[in-house]
Amino acid sequence: MRAGRRDRPVQFLRAARIDDGLQSRPGPFLPFGGVVMAGKTPVRDRERYDADTVMRDVTDRFIVEWSELTARLTGADRLDCEGTLYAILGIKEIGRREGFEITAGWITP
Repeated sequence: MRAGRRDRPVQFLRAARIDDGLQSRPGPFLPFGGVVMAGKTPVRDRERYDADTVMRDVTDRFIVEWSELTARLTGADRLDCEGTLYAILGIKEIGRREGFEITAGWITP
């Protein structure tokens, strides 16, 4: 896999569903699965400039190994890395069942 060191613990979060009998809507984000080790790299300035025309908040990339948990991630999930909350903006598969490259942007409180 083309990832560097996977030395950052990350926790994925998924919105709980709230069903009041009339409708089902997203609720608070809760931990989804266990902690996963990931490699974190910042997006380079040139890539950030190029991406600004499409996605303004691209900030970091995370590389994680393929697992049943990571294969179920979607763009609606979030990622917590060392206390910083990220929205998942894109997920690319690396190889066949080797890993995933997750592009994420900071969520400001």
